[in-house]
Amino acid sequence: MELHNTKILALLAFSISLGAICLWIAKRIQVAYFSPIAKIPCAHPIVPLSRIWILYMKWKGCENDARFRAHKRLGPVIRIAPRSLSVNCIVDGVDKAYGSSFDKPLWYEQAFRGQETSYMFTMLSKQEHTERRRMLAAAYSKTSVQNSTILGELSKDVIAGRLQNRLNACADSQAVVDILRLTKVCLIDFTTGWLFGPGHGTNFLRDDIAADEFLVPFKRSSLGFFWRSEFHNIVEALHRFRLHMIPLECSRSRAAVQDWFSTLCEKRAGGILPQAVTGKGKDQKNDSSISKQLYLALEQSQLSSDQARVSANAELLDHLVASHDVTGIALTYLIYELSQRLSLQESLRKELQSLSPPQETQLAHRIDALPLLNAIVMETLRLHSPNPGPWPRVVPTSGCRLGMYDGIPPGTEISASSYILHRNSTVFPQPEEWRPERWLEADATRRKEMARWFWAFGSGARVCIGNHFALRAMKAVTATVYAEYKTRIEDDKGMAQIDGVVAGPIADRLLIRFSRVDTGT
Repeated sequence: MELHNTKILALLAFSISLGAICLWIAKRIQVAYFSPIAKIPCAHPIVPLSRIWILYMKWKGCENDARFRAHKRLGPVIRIAPRSLSVNCIVDGVDKAYGSSFDKPLWYEQAFRGQETSYMFTMLSKQEHTERRRMLAAAYSKTSVQNSTILGELSKDVIAGRLQNRLNACADSQAVVDILRLTKVCLIDFTTGWLFGPGHGTNFLRDDIAADEFLVPFKRSSLGFFWRSEFHNIVEALHRFRLHMIPLECSRSRAAVQDWFSTLCEKRAGGILPQAVTGKGKDQKNDSSISKQLYLALEQSQLSSDQARVSANAELLDHLVASHDVTGIALTYLIYELSQRLSLQESLRKELQSLSPPQETQLAHRIDALPLLNAIVMETLRLHSPNPGPWPRVVPTSGCRLGMYDGIPPGTEISASSYILHRNSTVFPQPEEWRPERWLEADATRRKEMARWFWAFGSGARVCIGNHFALRAMKAVTATVYAEYKTRIEDDKGMAQIDGVVAGPIADRLLIRFSRVDTGT
């Protein structure tokens, strides 16, 4: 009798398991071939059934290029996984997916460690993001950035001062310079001064050893990005059993970066969090700093002092990371392109000679208005977008229409990439060529269309909050370099861009020589 009951239980368990498997297969088939997105062309035959194709492209490091080629074959909306679509159109595409109603998927928390402490970029819901963005939107507005006395002081001290002294030494000694490292170091000094106030930032342009204390662990902290972002739960589960898909060096380096920045916050901000409540800070120069504005806002959001400190540190670290890494890459490619064109360097130099002396309060506005400088910056960000994505969003419960396809179901993941959008040959003829003149020769209608497809900073409610800060920094550095120096390439091996969400040079360097304009040496 007991044996009979055991057989019945075994048969029942087998039947339930078989039924569950059949239901799972039926659901997969339904999603693959009978859901509303089944009519959308697929980048690969396996796409309706599995994420294998897109995961393989990510792992190979050719996702953006693979999607670009698929769009050229199949049109502006394509299917890249059972529940994932890629868009390459503005109307009923980017403008809809990156509007205010689409949230971010969990991928952001997993890829950028937002589950540790949430910050603006990793906040998934539009409500949470809006609340955080509101705390800093005024400070990062174009008007504030252009009129900022803090940035004016930092431009003189860091860029026209420390950077120019470094360039003078390089030109005099004819030393070979890794311009990727130099621009990142400069931007760290500039950004930390912006975050904490003049006199409270780093001084890496004068201290290479101190710079390495941040740059070396920061570089190592990005190891294993593919596994962390795409297989986060598996990575975490194996980690509990001391099986590491990602080198332990990565997490240790991440901790080192966080410790370094926490120390910077404490030392450079001068204990600003408790001062935010009392208004009794020792250094009133910090009154307009980003850190103080953020601390004050977080204090008023019902967080405890400790919670506000942790949240603010995570937010400010992200601003530093984005500013020095992404903007540094963009400046490197700008100098790379100009170093191949001495005549264009000379044309830019003539334009820069129209500027007034550095002490003029309107200098930032005048630099921003220089047409050739602006064209060079825009074209570099178009062709060499330093953070092309793709950046996914999730269709809300109301569903949506994409392109010519109605009824896109809730929960579908949609993504776009500046790599693909910036290669629209109708909007940007000869899209693989670096041609700043396209921004100068275009009429008003053409410029408006180019601006609609320009996506270096994203678009919509979550457009990069630091876009105006980044543009001011890029233009200020470029103006300082080419007002007094010529650049030429010493070694540009490995300058092809990595195909990833952040796209620096494969070699992670660019070697340049500087010479003074007046002497040619």
